[in-house]
Amino acid sequence: MTERHINDLIAEGILKVETSESPEDAVHRRRKDFWMTLAAIVLAVGFTIGLGVFAGKFLWRGQGTAEERMWAASVMTSIATGAIGFAFGKNI
Repeated sequence: MTERHINDLIAEGILKVETSESPEDAVHRRRKDFWMTLAAIVLAVGFTIGLGVFAGKFLWRGQGTAEERMWAASVMTSIATGAIGFAFGKNI
């Protein structure tokens, strides 16, 4: 028995793919998904930058107690680890 690709089956009319979603609903769903994803990315990046700036205040300006500087160093290490993991596609 030979294997047939799904696109061949659709082209020959053997397989028919239908959706219950109207074209208008599909456009709306895609638009909503785009804006929700964009908002999530902007919030995540903004939060990370804000946290980095806040932690950097303790590290580079020498403000705060030793415990606060240790906390800030942990935060900066986490941010750097996440950025490197994202850049190189690794889950750390």
